[in-house]
Amino acid sequence: MTAWRIVPDPPDDPALIARAGALSLELASAPGPEGMALAVTPRRMELRAPGFGPVFVDPDAVDPQTLAGGNRRQLIARAVGLGGAWEGGKAPRVLDCSAGLLGDAMLLAALGCEVFAVERSAVLHAMQRDALERLQADADDRKRAMAGRLALARADALEVLAALGASPGLAAHGRADWRPEAVYFDPMHPERRKSALVKKQMRALRALVGDDADSGAVLRAAMAAPGVRRVVVKMPRLSAALAGAEGLCPVAVHEGRSVRYDVFSGAAAGI
Repeated sequence: MTAWRIVPDPPDDPALIARAGALSLELASAPGPEGMALAVTPRRMELRAPGFGPVFVDPDAVDPQTLAGGNRRQLIARAVGLGGAWEGGKAPRVLDCSAGLLGDAMLLAALGCEVFAVERSAVLHAMQRDALERLQADADDRKRAMAGRLALARADALEVLAALGASPGLAAHGRADWRPEAVYFDPMHPERRKSALVKKQMRALRALVGDDADSGAVLRAAMAAPGVRRVVVKMPRLSAALAGAEGLCPVAVHEGRSVRYDVFSGAAAGI
C-alpha cells in the first residue's frame, strides 16, 4: 500500500491545485492501492486506475421520473416499505450502512426517504461530500430537495448501529435525536465476471475497501437496533445468503433480474 495520489486535472488550475492539496492532508492516513489515484476535476472527483477507467459518484444517476415522485413501486422502494408499510404512507427514515457510490442512497432520498449514509472509506466519503455539495448547488429544485434529505458520515456501520442504543445516540455525527425506521445494507459481494459494470466499478471499489468481512455482524446489529422495523440487504439474485447470517431468515424477498432484496424484521417490527 502506498500514500494516496491526489491529482488536479487540468494540472495547472489553481483552484484544483488548492483542493487537491487540502485532500492530500485529509487523506494522509488513508493509504491507497498501488496505481490508483483520486483525480480532482472541475466536474467531479473520480478514482482512476489502469484497467478501470474513471469511477465516480454520479449526481445525475437518479432518473427524472423518480425525481418527480414516480417509480415508488420499484423493488428497492417496496423493500424499504414505501407505499404502505409505514403509518400514513410516509417515507421511512433509512440508515444506509454501506453508502459506496451513493446510488441507492440518492435513489431512496429522491423517493422521499430521509437517508443517513455511512461510509468507512475516507476516499469514498470525500467523493460523496463533493457530489452532495454539487447537488446542493444544482439549478434543479428536485435535485436540491433530494440532497436535503441526504446526510453523510464517515463512520463504521457497527459503531453507528451501537450508538443508536446508547446516549447521546448519533450526536457525534450531528444527529443526536435521529433514529432510523429501516436499515439498508449493500455489502461487498463475491466477484462476478460477466458484467462490464462489475469489472469497472466493483473491482475498483474492492481494491479500495476490500471485502466486508463483518457483513453478518452488521445484519445482526441492525436487526437488534432500537426503533428499526425492517432491515434490507441487497444481494446478487443467485447468490447464497449473507455470510455470517446463518439462522437468520428473511420475512420477504423482492427479486429482480440481477439483484434481490432480502428483508429482515427489526427489533421494533411488532410495534
